[in-house]
Amino acid sequence: MAKKQPTRPETGTTVRLKDGREILLPNGELVDFAELLRETIRAAGLTQYHLAKVTGIPQSALSQFMNGKDLRVGTFQKLCHVVGLELNQNPERAPRTLDEES
Repeated sequence: MAKKQPTRPETGTTVRLKDGREILLPNGELVDFAELLRETIRAAGLTQYHLAKVTGIPQSALSQFMNGKDLRVGTFQKLCHVVGLELNQNPERAPRTLDEES
């Protein structure tokens, strides 16, 4: 039996880039990466004190984040590194240029 190839979404939001290319951003569920990171930190049993010592991020900033506030991208990256999270692009969900074949 032939393996079913994933298909690109035909619906989504069209965005025009500065260089003039148009890409299609697929519709779908959004992932709350901040909440995923919070859950990972809690599951690892890491304390804010330990994270502050390891990353150099002020404990007050960690406390605010753990209570729902946003972080700077660099701070987010440091925390992801410590708990072993990696963000990778999923080619099946990646934006595509409109001139690409479906």
